[in-house]
Order: sequence, then C-alpha cells, then structure tokens
Amino acid sequence: MANNNWRMGFHLMPAKGSLNDPSGLCQFKGIYHVFCQTNPSWPEAGAKHWGHFSSPDLVHWQLHDSAILPDSADDAHGSYPGCAYVSEDGQTLNVYYTGTVKEPGNYDYIHAGRRSSVIRVRSTDGFTFGKKEVLLTNEDYPSFVTQVVRSPEVWRQDGQFYMLLGARDKNDDGLALIYTSEDGDKWNHQATIRADEHFGYVWENPNRLVLGGRAFLSTSVQGLTHTDLSNQNVYSSGYFWTLGNPDQSHELDDATFTEWDQGFDFYAPQTFEDDLGRTILFGWMGMPGASYANHVDHMTWNSCLTVPREVTFIPDPNGNDRLRQWPVRELEALRGQAHTLTADEPLVLPHHRADILIEGITSRAGSIDLDEDVTFSFGNYRTRMRFAQDSEVGAGRAKRTGVADWGIRNIRILVDDSAVEVFVNDGRQTYTTRWFPTADELTLTTDIEAASITVYEMGDGMSETYKD
Repeated sequence: MANNNWRMGFHLMPAKGSLNDPSGLCQFKGIYHVFCQTNPSWPEAGAKHWGHFSSPDLVHWQLHDSAILPDSADDAHGSYPGCAYVSEDGQTLNVYYTGTVKEPGNYDYIHAGRRSSVIRVRSTDGFTFGKKEVLLTNEDYPSFVTQVVRSPEVWRQDGQFYMLLGARDKNDDGLALIYTSEDGDKWNHQATIRADEHFGYVWENPNRLVLGGRAFLSTSVQGLTHTDLSNQNVYSSGYFWTLGNPDQSHELDDATFTEWDQGFDFYAPQTFEDDLGRTILFGWMGMPGASYANHVDHMTWNSCLTVPREVTFIPDPNGNDRLRQWPVRELEALRGQAHTLTADEPLVLPHHRADILIEGITSRAGSIDLDEDVTFSFGNYRTRMRFAQDSEVGAGRAKRTGVADWGIRNIRILVDDSAVEVFVNDGRQTYTTRWFPTADELTLTTDIEAASITVYEMGDGMSETYKD
C-alpha cells in the first residue's frame, strides 16, 4: 500500500499505543463521549488508562489526553472498565470504574493478591474530573466471590440506584453482583445473578440495556465451550434475554444467551442511550488471548473500536425475536461517489474505504470477495467469513461460521482500511474483523444475484483527529 499504516477513516483508534474495552459511553450536554482502556506504552507493558474521544456527531472525533490515570493507591496497576451515569438534572457526569492493585508476592491474583475497588469521579463539563472516591473494596464483596470483581454499570430505577458488577466465584463460575444505594454513595449487596448451569468462569463488562419493554443483560464471558457454530473465539460476548428482578437473586436460562457477533474481533461491547432515545453500541475490535494478531509488525498502534451501532428490538410473530445492530445513520455523511457492482466484472476502488449495500438478494447462495483475500458467503443455511489460505492480510485468521435459518435478503459491508464489519438482514447478524490489506486498491468481485449492489466510496472523518 502507498500508505502502509492501516489507519482508518471512521473507526476510533489510538494515535499510538493500544486500546481495548470501550467504557463510560454517554452523551453529555450534547457531546458524545467515548472512553476506553488504553496503554500508551504499547508494545511495552503498562498500566491501563482511560483514553478519551469526543464528538458532536458520531462521525468527526477529537482525541483528548487520558481522562483517568492509574495514579492513586487504589488503581496503581490499572484503571479498568466501567460506565458513565448522567445525573437526572443533566449537569453532572458520574464515571465509575474498577481500580486494580496487585500486591507484590507469589499470588495468583484471582483468589489472593488483588485489590479491586469501585471508584467514582465526577465532571461538570465531560473533560475535567474531580477527586477519586472509593465506593467499594474487597471487604464489601460477598464471601463466595474471588478477588476478580470488575466493570461497574450504574443506573437509577424507581428512585433507587443500582450497580451491576461482573465477577468470578470461588467455584470458578461466572456471575453478576447487584448492589443498591439510596444516595449513590453507600452501597449494599442486594442480589446475585447466575446462569442455571455452569456458564464460563468469569463474567465481565456487564451492561443493562432496555429495548422493547424488556431489560437485557449483556456480558462478556470467559470459559465457554467452543463449537463450529458458536463461541468460536477464545472468549464470547452476548446477551441474556432478560436481566430479571434486580432486587432478588435469581438464575438466567443459559439457552437464551445470544452472541452479539460471529466475527473474529468483537469483545467487551457497551451501550448507552443518547438524547434521541437511541441505544448505541460500541465494541472492541479485538480479542484477548487470540492466536491471531491485532496488529502486524512495525505498527505504532494496536486495535480499534467498532463503528457506533444503533441497537433495536425486532419482534417476531413466530417467537424468534432478535436484537438488530446497524451503523448509525450519521456515517452516511461520509459516502462519496457511488458505483454499481455486478457479477460480470470486478469493481476497483482507489482505496480501502467503502460502504457496500447488497439489496434484494435472489440467489440461494453467493459470495463477495475483498481483494480475493477475504470472502463473505452464504448458502446451505450458513453464513461464513473466510480468509484465503496463506494470506498474510488476516494475520492468522481463518474462518468463522454462523447459522442462517432464514433467507438472506440483504448484506451491508463497511470496509475501512484495516477494519471490516458485515451486517446481514438489516443487522440481524454481524461479522466483525480486522484485516491488513497489502494492495493499493480495493478490488471487489461477487456472484450474488440481487436487485442492486451499490458501492459507495467513503471519506475520512478522522483526518483532523490523529497526528503522527
């Protein structure tokens, strides 16, 4: 490539160093804020900070200095994920996160040696934060959990504050803890949420979202059994179809757990509701512990977030309800020249940024290729993303497969230099992956029969965000 650094035009990524789990998502006083875990010292090891981006429109972003530093006795080894809660009068942004300290010694940092504290900081402008207030420490957690307790999610319901925390118990079962508070300062353990069977050894990044009159519990789970069609990555992110009564301990049906994404690179999603009442999701386009790489040699930065996705509830008269993910409409402002792709000949674009819309699909099976390196296909009740064998662009990625027990009507693919996001049937199913193309131009080929295949060149919404 002429500019072989794989920087993107509409995905959030660090100027240097690495980032991972999105945290503290909110719209505060009209401005969108995305915080995330970041290690400015990458590729060297370093304690996690809270990186900070802001935007007026979800398209054009400004990168700020780290919002939270691991600079106190309660978070010296990392400012870990958390959430943002905007006060009811809209004037104060309350940020909650996990402060981590690992004591020196021969510890496993699961059952001993780790201090995990829930810390709150406040802001009246979204950019400057006050003192750190410790709300919960190890002594405040139930005796049946290990010292792995993290990722607070706070909301207010019926005049009371609630806090979700992900955890691992002493039997190596994942679970969520619920705390309540009358004033937001003093918190008490109220309930425990488990699955009805063993379901992973830890739950993290718990997130409550309310759609279609129902409260869902989203969480990232480590330790699930892998199959050829589910939980194909090292770790999984998905949602249970109900949160249940937050005032009482209860079990969730693990059969209702639905993965958010079928691709290679999707973890730790978080949602928030904006001023328009939309539920918007960001996920980390990465995967901890993966055998493939989130970067390639000589890169000065590592990982990115997904595009902002609006999540909606799709009722089904046959009982097959679904949550839909779809890129927020603001991204369409970056669309440029439109082209038509047909099965007769390839379409070549000058760069690797495109919004591909395949609508009115009539073929029972078909595929679309990106540079003959990445193929997305469907047929025989399956959808698939596959990297070509021996291709370096996947940095070790191979194949992911999903169930498609419904006809494929439309496909949308966002290509942004080193990111690919695929949305099937209006976002009923998604595939998210990183890739590292080596060609200067993007070449598209397909054999899909459809009413129309429109390819928009995409502009750069990040041109003023990052400075090398």
